[in-house]
Amino acid sequence: MTLDSLPEDFVGREDLSEVLIACQRARSLTRQLLLFSRNEAIEKVKLDLNEIAKNLIKMLGRLIGEQIKLEVITPDEPTYVIGDPGQMEQLILNLTINARDAMPMGGRIIIKIGKIISDETISDSAPDQPRGGFAYLTITDTGTGIPPEVLAKIFEPFFTTKPSGRGTGLGLATAKQIVDQHGGKIEVQTRLQAGTRFTIRFPLAEKLEQLYAPGNGLLVKKGNGQRILVLEDENILLELAIKILSKNGYSVSGASCPSEALKYLSDKNGANPFDLVFSDLVMPEISGVKLLDFLGEYFSGAKLMITTGYIIQEPELLVHLKKNEIPLLHKPYSVSELLQATGRLLNDSDYCL
Repeated sequence: MTLDSLPEDFVGREDLSEVLIACQRARSLTRQLLLFSRNEAIEKVKLDLNEIAKNLIKMLGRLIGEQIKLEVITPDEPTYVIGDPGQMEQLILNLTINARDAMPMGGRIIIKIGKIISDETISDSAPDQPRGGFAYLTITDTGTGIPPEVLAKIFEPFFTTKPSGRGTGLGLATAKQIVDQHGGKIEVQTRLQAGTRFTIRFPLAEKLEQLYAPGNGLLVKKGNGQRILVLEDENILLELAIKILSKNGYSVSGASCPSEALKYLSDKNGANPFDLVFSDLVMPEISGVKLLDFLGEYFSGAKLMITTGYIIQEPELLVHLKKNEIPLLHKPYSVSELLQATGRLLNDSDYCL
């Protein structure tokens, strides 16, 4: 059951809303810390910026509060770029929260998306942008503006003007890093007591046929009974992954530790019955390279995808993952991210243990 499915007069609805916002903030902070602590390729797909923004409207409304009016303006036609859907969501989220904090007494935030395809316009207004066209995203507020001495530092990691406990200094730094990783540019226009506008430009999509749809992952076929083993020692996460994958056409089994997973082999006289093993990297019995070796020995022939909420620091493990092209899904992951990764691995990859 989701919060939106509850009646407006449901007792405890307001408390549940606060819990949801706290969880979203924690998830956002975790993502930003992971982004700064690792240096790896992002998962790029063809996505529509319009849909990314529209999909965030309800969550943004809860985060900015009733004192601030939120307006999202998008063109009638899709605005396709190549990028990581989760990071694009994070970008919009960070800039919107930054705008909210600049308006403690309320105000207005306008999120606008569009595209420019004229080579002449690009050359005159932004000569460092790729020729052929670009998508733009602007987030404008009516807040206090940014003083010159602060403006020069806003993209520095951990720099914040907010009181202790209210800011991490990662919001704008993360936004800048996301834009850079996507080959984009970010600019700031601000006037004291007259508001601020962030303008981001991304190259328009020209390649990749896979299209991302918010809430549904990639537009790939649902599972067709493929057999998946979920190996996870956190019962809540285990049950959640099983539920998500089962509802999307996969035949799913679960185990909370490697020894428990072996029972599925005994039922099949030692033969691996699974097409995919989705495993947490840190387990009670074994972890890291030893866990991967275990899975390779006993579940040979199955494709492998791992997940972790920790920062991987062991050189041997990093080499193992890169050499064998093992997909890594970082916690906390969303429903769409899990389905996207699973669908891509089962449908598009020849890799197996």
